[in-house]
Amino acid sequence: MTIWVLWLVTVLLCIGAVLAPGGLRWRLSALALVLIAISCLAPFLLPVYRVSQLTRMWSLAISLLGLNIISGYGGQVSLGQGAFMLMGAYTLAILTDGTEQLGMVDARPWPFWAVLPVAGGVAGAAGVVLGVVSLRWRGVFLALGTFAAALALPHVLLRYDNFSGGARGIRFPATPPPKFLDGLLSQHEWLYFLGLLSFLLAFGLCWNLHRGFWGRALVATRESELAAKAMGVNVTRIRVEAFALSAGLGGVAGALYAMPLRFVMHETIEPLESIYLFLALIVGGMGSLAAAIPAAALLIYLPTDVVQVVGRLPGLGVELVSRAPGLIQGALVVAVLLLLPNGIVPALGQLASWRPAWGLRPWQLLAVQWRGASSALRRGRPMALGKSLRREAPDNGDKEV
Repeated sequence: MTIWVLWLVTVLLCIGAVLAPGGLRWRLSALALVLIAISCLAPFLLPVYRVSQLTRMWSLAISLLGLNIISGYGGQVSLGQGAFMLMGAYTLAILTDGTEQLGMVDARPWPFWAVLPVAGGVAGAAGVVLGVVSLRWRGVFLALGTFAAALALPHVLLRYDNFSGGARGIRFPATPPPKFLDGLLSQHEWLYFLGLLSFLLAFGLCWNLHRGFWGRALVATRESELAAKAMGVNVTRIRVEAFALSAGLGGVAGALYAMPLRFVMHETIEPLESIYLFLALIVGGMGSLAAAIPAAALLIYLPTDVVQVVGRLPGLGVELVSRAPGLIQGALVVAVLLLLPNGIVPALGQLASWRPAWGLRPWQLLAVQWRGASSALRRGRPMALGKSLRREAPDNGDKEV
């Protein structure tokens, strides 16, 4: 099975679940179970290169979950997610390379199950600092401030070469599977399932948080800080916690991203990666946790496979396209934003609202739609727009004319 067949089946399943009859909760639950089953079968059906691509995709999806918390639900433009991923990658390398950079702390290599929480904790602590510093920043100032952190971190790592290896970087051994999986999974299959399991846990954490009081408080802070304060929400704490959670997930993602590489240096995750993550999240759908998967897939396949496909179009060539991959990527992103302004995942939600009434014949369906449109127009409300066409009469008080 090729990777394109796998993705085609996935897309058709998503569209079928949206258009299928029945309750939305049951359809989404069934879709999630089927997609998890396909994800578990994927490493046994695909070549090693494609499995490594999917492994990196899961790590980027975890980072995008964190970015969605602070940008999608928190309404803050953060361009420093790449810096948190780099912190997590270096934490993994320092704790597993067998060399003492921190004295007795890393005298012996740490197991992977202990490294991942520490990587998230280190990045989360940095997120707390950045969140406190950026409390008075808004809009473009916040974006520039967080991006400045992503620009400064590689230079700091180069400066303290005794700690980070400088331009040489740090090499560390492979992360072997646990003993009870010896002989059952190869190295690349083990890393794939580790990334998949980590993504599912991160997704479950973010899902529970955003549906609870904390998530509602974060959205209220995004809509209006004054109104949130009036309802008793500690706006400062919510913003700092959102930065910490976003950075912590970025640190875990960076550690998972570096595991297959077995090598980390200051250019492993470049500062521009933060901008790519933010743009991919916009294309996937800001404010939707499920958007992390198509956004991560876009980051993985757009610079490689999609460019090759575009290069085969008439009038173009792979050699011509390969010379300007950024132009092709930018054009494709702009095209997606023009066709799907809210993103890919929200577009599926809109498709669900257009789902035809089952059991009706085509002319009956058209009649139902026409009656609904006529009724909406008589009430002065268009179907597609949320605002009324009628203008409210001016308030003249209680005076009789």
